[in-house]
Amino acid sequence: GAQDAAVRAVLAYGQGPASVDADQVHRSLLVGLLSYLGSWDETKRDYEGARGTHFTIWPGSGVSGHPAWVMTAELVETSRLFARTVARIRPEWVEPAARGLLKRSYSEPFWSVAKGAAMVRERVTLYGLTLAADREVLLGRLGNLVIDEAVAASRSHTPRAGSLEALAAGLVSASKDPLSSGSFEPRHFEELAAAREGTTARELAREMFIRNALVDGQWRERHGFQRRNEALVEQAREVERRSRTHGLVADEQARFRFFDDLIPEHVTSAAAFNRWWKDERRERPDLLIYPASLLMPREATSGEGFPDRWQCGDLSLALSYEFAPGSPRDGVSVRIPIEVLERVSDAGTDWLVPGMREDLLTEAIRALPKGVRRLLAPAPDVAASVARWIEQAGDQPAEAVVASADAHAGEARTGARADGSVGKRGDQKAAQADEPDPLSLDAAMGRLAAWGATSGRVSTRNSPAKASKKGAQKATAQQASGGASAGEAT
Repeated sequence: GAQDAAVRAVLAYGQGPASVDADQVHRSLLVGLLSYLGSWDETKRDYEGARGTHFTIWPGSGVSGHPAWVMTAELVETSRLFARTVARIRPEWVEPAARGLLKRSYSEPFWSVAKGAAMVRERVTLYGLTLAADREVLLGRLGNLVIDEAVAASRSHTPRAGSLEALAAGLVSASKDPLSSGSFEPRHFEELAAAREGTTARELAREMFIRNALVDGQWRERHGFQRRNEALVEQAREVERRSRTHGLVADEQARFRFFDDLIPEHVTSAAAFNRWWKDERRERPDLLIYPASLLMPREATSGEGFPDRWQCGDLSLALSYEFAPGSPRDGVSVRIPIEVLERVSDAGTDWLVPGMREDLLTEAIRALPKGVRRLLAPAPDVAASVARWIEQAGDQPAEAVVASADAHAGEARTGARADGSVGKRGDQKAAQADEPDPLSLDAAMGRLAAWGATSGRVSTRNSPAKASKKGAQKATAQQASGGASAGEAT
């Protein structure tokens, strides 16, 4: 009866809100015993204490085993250093109790797709004891810590060029910086190579956010402006492929500067961006959409010269463009469904799409012998004129265009007559030569076809083999004609 009631009363008292918790007592004592902490060292089989000391628990202690962290009321040195009056503690208790004594170092900044922010690894120590290692924290929370180029150069480890570790370099505290709750702690950023003097941690976090999230799309948010920008970039790259020009589309640095001018300084993460953009998009929904002048800063070739489809009679066939020199797919290709293959003729395939003709003709002229090339200078202007003649010819076969272009080019560009000779010197050379006059566009088209076939930008209709065969046949005919004339003269 009475004994049981007493037991119940004791148990109720111990479980009540006014009971004294052992952990609360230990956390209160911890504030005055920060230099009497120890962490178990599995290698040395003892405890590592403050400032490089090592001790073991007194054999008569009530603490059994090897707790990971302990706190002791006294250290006694006899045959070795012993800890007496020991209690188990948790390392997370230490940080709130030792705010002003902690040393925090940061290294290996990286981009987190899941968090949509730049992260950094934090190491927290107290008197040499490591309380936390490789803890991931937001780089933007480090505030105005600056990058010190002089300190960064002293580290032996050199990060990979262009890596985020190389971008973030040697953040050190220029002054005490508040972490939380109005407290101040000395901290530094572990020395890294390739420092950029004067850049703060917040600025670096913002730059990493813009480059990774807004430019590269490496985050989990999907805003409307981002989908629109991706489509615009792909359209610009298609123009680049069709015009066969490298560097036509703006690079990542230009796109970074676009966002850098628009994004506020405090936006360093996806969470901060979403809060800002939620209000901003109501007033300016198109603010972050790439303008055409940004994506195509250089003058782009008109899309009319690179059509999407090729008209063959009543058929409209799709065209595809590939800029891969050396590849069989390099250039422009027409896609013909197998069911309409018999209805397709080769009429109109003598020439490339309008946007490619001028470059093709320019290269063909530059491939001519020097003596001939000199008469067709400047090559780009001659090529432009020939390209216009081809465009005016429309669906005429190549032979008709060649005949017309030969006459016009000879008279307008070089003073040559329609028979392919060039004045008196041309007559003498034509009489002495056993092969077609190289000034003739018919001969030039053979070279044009040979160059185009090797680059994959013309059809096999004007292949080198056919051009060579055609030239040989013409030379044979001229020789036969010359022989007949000589016989008649005799």
